[in-house]
Amino acid sequence: YYSIAVGVLVIATTAFVGTFFGLRKKFKRDQASTLSSARQDKILKRIKSVSTAPTLSDANSPQYAALRLILDDDAMTQDISYDVLIQRYSIAVLFFSWKLGEMNVYSECMWKGIWCKNGVVNRIILRDSSLAGSIPNELAALTSLVTVDLSNNYLESTFPSDIGALTSLSELLLNGNSLTSPVPTNFGHLKKLTVLDIGNNLFTGELLANKYMFIPSLTTLNLSGNGFWGEIPTNLHVLCPNLVQLDINSNMLTGSVPTELGNLISLRYLSISSNKLDGLLSSELFKPSSNIMKFDLSNNDLSGHLPVELFHLTSMTHLSLGLNSFSSNIPSQISMLSNLEVLDLYSNYFTGVIPSNLGYLTKLRSLELGHNLLDGSMPTEVCSLRYINLIDLSSDCGGISPKILCSQKTCCTSCA
Repeated sequence: YYSIAVGVLVIATTAFVGTFFGLRKKFKRDQASTLSSARQDKILKRIKSVSTAPTLSDANSPQYAALRLILDDDAMTQDISYDVLIQRYSIAVLFFSWKLGEMNVYSECMWKGIWCKNGVVNRIILRDSSLAGSIPNELAALTSLVTVDLSNNYLESTFPSDIGALTSLSELLLNGNSLTSPVPTNFGHLKKLTVLDIGNNLFTGELLANKYMFIPSLTTLNLSGNGFWGEIPTNLHVLCPNLVQLDINSNMLTGSVPTELGNLISLRYLSISSNKLDGLLSSELFKPSSNIMKFDLSNNDLSGHLPVELFHLTSMTHLSLGLNSFSSNIPSQISMLSNLEVLDLYSNYFTGVIPSNLGYLTKLRSLELGHNLLDGSMPTEVCSLRYINLIDLSSDCGGISPKILCSQKTCCTSCA
């Protein structure tokens, strides 16, 4: 009996101990499960502040994929403080949206095209990366961004609706995509933006109506290759007083060239080519204080004579007036533009002889004079430039009865 009693006691004790430790393990599992569930609830709540519930519940959306990445890779080890979590999630949304492939699980700062400073994303540079689709609104959650360069891709749709939240943004480069209007009203909140390049997209509408993109801090504004129409704002010097580079070529702009553009005292590069501008060039457009270097009005329907004031802009290196309807003689004062490297007067109605003092423009590399009403001989002073820097020289020296006598062996490189 004693032995049986001892055996029963041992079995009972073992069962008790086993049950105790089993319950303890279950408690720990339940506790871990509760903690994990609470943690995931916190993650989801924070992510819902930047993405909508429908996108997060759509198993085919980049938002859902990014959320799964966060939850599956979490393992109770990630820093889920708001800024850190939202940064990782938002970058992941971009990557899933644009199908950029493998993502380093340790740090989004090591992902392709992502640049960080002290662990905070401040630049996204993914130009020429074959990106397709839209720009997710989650981009606007990366509020420390200074530079975004998504040029030369296949992006469509419009600006992110919350883009105005990027208040630190200095450079926005979206050239060469298929982005469309409208420009959101909160675009004007980008008070630090200095470079805006949305050239070669599908933006449309009256230029004046897109007032939100005219930001005072801008130094470079490229709107070329779109479908903007209407007149050039006469108060552009008030809207964007710090412009250094303005490119609005290849649109459907009409009216005259505003004389007020001359009040952009910092302007160095101006291109309004390939529009439907007409009228005369006012002398008031050319201020003595101007330091403009590149001036391109080619391929419009501008007419009249060239104001003498134009030739006071002695810092100019490129002057393109081809494919217009300018007339009268080529002014002799043109020789004052001693820094000219490119002079394009192609296809106008200039008359008379070619001035010999063009020979003073010793920095010329290209001189286009073809398809005009000029006659006589190419001055020897101009031909001598071929021995200095002049590479291209064209004139109406072709055909049986050339209007300009110019040897293609020693002087003119092409004859119209």
